[in-house]
Amino acid sequence: MLTAFSDDNPGKKALTQAPVVIVVCANPQESGIEEGKEYYLADAAIAFEHICLSATALGLGTCWMGWFDEAVLKQALNIPTEYRVIGLTPLGYPAQAPNPRPRKQLKEIAFYNMWGNGYE
Repeated sequence: MLTAFSDDNPGKKALTQAPVVIVVCANPQESGIEEGKEYYLADAAIAFEHICLSATALGLGTCWMGWFDEAVLKQALNIPTEYRVIGLTPLGYPAQAPNPRPRKQLKEIAFYNMWGNGYE
């Protein structure tokens, strides 16, 4: 499975140390397409985020990984061809607390009534 990840992928080391790795997959045919949007991505992303939030609430560490060779990963794990690998996460007790990432101010990402009317 590790051959699906390049050596410069920052999450590869975590995969080798984690006691559990969760691979999130979805079948595009089960979610449908509306207005050109493939909803299997959103459906799987919502489930994936719930996994990460629940793990964090239990004191576990996760790292959403999306940079991998899907074909290699599917072959290594015998994932059926109709499924897509959305992402994966190592799961375990973190060796260290991550540094918080910088966040944008609310007025940069949320708008009132129309685009550009930021909250102050």
